[in-house]
Amino acid sequence: MLLPGSTIGVLGGGQLGRMLAMEARRMGYRVRALDPDPGACAAPFAEVTVAPLDDVDAALELATHCDVLTIETEHVPAAVLAQIETRREVHPNAAALATVQDRLRQREFLRRHGLPQTAWAGVDDLPGLERALQTIGRPAVLKTRTEGYDGKGQARIGAGDDPAAALAAIGHAPAVLEAWVSYEREISVILGRGRNGDIAIYPVAENEHRHHVLHITRAPARGAPAGGGRGGGDPPP
Repeated sequence: MLLPGSTIGVLGGGQLGRMLAMEARRMGYRVRALDPDPGACAAPFAEVTVAPLDDVDAALELATHCDVLTIETEHVPAAVLAQIETRREVHPNAAALATVQDRLRQREFLRRHGLPQTAWAGVDDLPGLERALQTIGRPAVLKTRTEGYDGKGQARIGAGDDPAAALAAIGHAPAVLEAWVSYEREISVILGRGRNGDIAIYPVAENEHRHHVLHITRAPARGAPAGGGRGGGDPPP
């Protein structure tokens, strides 16, 4: 157990880092953060080291002052976490971060563990995109494998749309083509796993997007129980 008075290191000092630091301070922990902006959101609640998130030396120096480290953005290079892991405990670890940073790795992870997902195919070039469209059909969404968020790095391909234009719209980057999913609403579930394997399940949340950007999250979601829960055992590695 990480006792109050310990220091938590956070790679990134944005809005999520600020909220993490506020709650950690309330619980009696100290917080140090790494962020390229001296006026980072987390600065009022954490001691901020000003350096780029890919600065390995700065990250390792931060780690020497911390008991455990985490991230507040998925844009931290996984290679930086791998270096920190040689000296300090890090959650999530570098392997988990590398998976969520790449949509193709995400899809392959879900497939390996038998989890349901929409039809998809990796795309490296225009011939590959045309083959994928023949298999998956239209409408479909072409997404960059990395860096995309809030609708960026995505192009919808409907009936009559030019695949070459869609590929150009995402900068000809390595991509994943996903079948279009008609859905009623989007919900999300957050789980936290302790060192002993116990799992805390937070209330189901409902997300509303406007212009491809998250606008409102409601927790609990409509029709969902207000409380969370607890579980045990190990999820897939």
